[in-house]
Amino acid sequence: MHWQAESLPHIINDKGMKRMRNAGSCLRPQASDLRHQAERARRLADVCSLKPVAFLCVLMALTVLISAAPVPGATGRWVQTTTGDFGSGTLEQIAVLSSGRIEIAPDTKKLLEEEKMLIWCLTADGKGNLYAGIDKDGRIIRIDPQGKPSPFFKVEDLFVLSLATDSDGNIYAGTAPGGSIYKIAPDGVGQVLYKGSDRYIWAIEFASDGSLYAATGDDGRLLRISPKGEAKVILDTPERHFMALAIAADGTVYAASAGKGRIYRIGKSGKGFVLYEPPEKELRCLTLDAKGNLYVGTASGAPTTAKPLVPAAKPSGKPRPATNRPTPAPGGGGAGEDDGATGGKRPRKAPGEVINGTNCVYRIDPKGNVRKIFEKKGAAVLSLLATDDGLLVGTGNEGKIYLVNERGEAAMLIRNDGAQVTAILDAGKARYCATSNNGNVCKILAPHGAMAMYTSTVHDAKLTAQWGRVSWTGSTPGKTSVTVATRTGNVAEADETWTDWSDELTAAGSKILSTAARFIQYRITFNTNDRSISPQVDQVTISYITANQPPVVGSITVAAEKDTAPGQLAFGKSIKIAWKASDPNGDKLKYTLGFKGEGEKNWKPIGEDWKEPKADWDTNTVPDGVYRVKVTASDSPANPGDRACSAGLESQSFTIDNTRPRVLDINAGKPKDKAVTISAKIEDAVSNIKSARYSIDSGDWHTLLPDDGIFDTKTEAVEFTTEALGPGEHTIVILASDEAGNTGSGKAVFEIE
Repeated sequence: MHWQAESLPHIINDKGMKRMRNAGSCLRPQASDLRHQAERARRLADVCSLKPVAFLCVLMALTVLISAAPVPGATGRWVQTTTGDFGSGTLEQIAVLSSGRIEIAPDTKKLLEEEKMLIWCLTADGKGNLYAGIDKDGRIIRIDPQGKPSPFFKVEDLFVLSLATDSDGNIYAGTAPGGSIYKIAPDGVGQVLYKGSDRYIWAIEFASDGSLYAATGDDGRLLRISPKGEAKVILDTPERHFMALAIAADGTVYAASAGKGRIYRIGKSGKGFVLYEPPEKELRCLTLDAKGNLYVGTASGAPTTAKPLVPAAKPSGKPRPATNRPTPAPGGGGAGEDDGATGGKRPRKAPGEVINGTNCVYRIDPKGNVRKIFEKKGAAVLSLLATDDGLLVGTGNEGKIYLVNERGEAAMLIRNDGAQVTAILDAGKARYCATSNNGNVCKILAPHGAMAMYTSTVHDAKLTAQWGRVSWTGSTPGKTSVTVATRTGNVAEADETWTDWSDELTAAGSKILSTAARFIQYRITFNTNDRSISPQVDQVTISYITANQPPVVGSITVAAEKDTAPGQLAFGKSIKIAWKASDPNGDKLKYTLGFKGEGEKNWKPIGEDWKEPKADWDTNTVPDGVYRVKVTASDSPANPGDRACSAGLESQSFTIDNTRPRVLDINAGKPKDKAVTISAKIEDAVSNIKSARYSIDSGDWHTLLPDDGIFDTKTEAVEFTTEALGPGEHTIVILASDEAGNTGSGKAVFEIE
């Protein structure tokens, strides 16, 4: 088999590209803009002493940039071209490559399927038989070369966590929570080879010399088991669990732990050496490639916690340094279920919990250099397999298998029904994977299936859209084909109210056949008659134009130039008008303002072509009276001719009053105890009196109130008594202000003998 993970092009980042592609519509450049850009290019050519050909290149480049700018009111475009774009859709036998391309995923065949089952491990013998370790009741299932499963062996324990095969075809099984290793002959007859104080046999592996190594928990020991079942402790550390093993051709043993989260190397001397301690605290899987590079996958809930995806362990009674204790089951299961037999905890059948944080794959080369080559947020790395094509990475809880190349670029190859990919096995002529929740064993038959289907997310055009053409780019080698269909609707989620899928379009740039609507979705069907090759699609573009909608003027505010009291409706010589307006199409707007007096039919202009939603109106030439203003918004800057729409809104009535109030009939009564009672009348032709005050002989000003105690009409009467005054002539001045801020005055002269 041969899979090729593609390179990621060095282009503008996805977010930047997305902003450019989804901009939709924008202003077209005017001729003056082109002349301006040409002049800039000429100046640049002069400065840089460019030759005519070079100058022409600069001008062409500028013209391309201008023509590529978004154009409001023009054709909208929905473009999908990144891994994020395609990865958000529905993938049926689809592989998403690191460059953003999609193609037919490797073909798989289910050999074993059990709902809500955990399949922990796989191994194969030299006769083409495959073996799977099963949850629930300690079963081992054998799948023959024809793909038929049958019971092979049942251990006297709950879980079969690990499997291995020796050169004679005997199967070895590591179990939990009893912590046994079984040796089972090809005819299915077996017995316990090893039983110690360990509760979990997480991994077993044969070295080239025939030695069997075991990674255990919850005492965290690395054991070497003799053919007679005698165990020797190779490494004993403060770790609670050794989770994974890998053994090099020269006999070097590598072990990965959960708790502290370390990678150990054990040489011929038997001394353990820590190669690396990453931030993640559960290291779940190991593999070696042909060049001696070691790969380790992490499965922590988050770097700050140690919640490995394993059954919870019961303390063994052996004193250990304090560590974070593992918790249950692939996918993160919480407290687990009582196993009934030992009082320990078993994994939940279908945990389904979200994995927090980010997990990684690290590569450690033979010199000890460490590099992170894969990173996935919200997922755990549960299985690894190094191949000639790259590194296969199995994840949970998303159930995906990725192919990671030497540059660390990942292609999503397979999405499984099961939530966790717990094992990936290369059995020589075939590759297999095992999943849990649901439990499946699948055979990977070929680099590509015969057919695949990709269904996009739903695109919202925001308004009813007339659909144009659908274009796509990629490659269709001989014996392969790609077709595209679309469907549309007016609700956000595709349901029975949407149109049926259109006829398949076979040529890029075909006219979309679906009905005009707000939402659209496309589907790509891939076919190949040669399983070694696949058609690819790296970009899909759908063009459309939405029906132009009139703008909306939401509100108008009329206020005096200076701050006025809340609710004041009378204004003086300068009025500030502000409004809020929007356009459903996002078009640029311009505004026209007019005014009309009470009882008048026609609107008189205040101004045209306002670009900002505000205006100052000088009312010196406007007679006093009651008026309204009207704001009309037009999207003509973005829409040619009869496509342009407009809409207006009238303000509430308000008063323009540029005339001062009058102070009339000031009368001074006869003095009494040298105090004088003054009366006057204040009136305004247009607006209510707002305030009044008086001063005697240019002295301090004193506030006045009308006879009824409230200024709230156009005519008010005031009366007040002065303080005791000296003999002689006195002058009284009364000032009055109306609601528009106009001030009028009156005076009177009287004498006291």
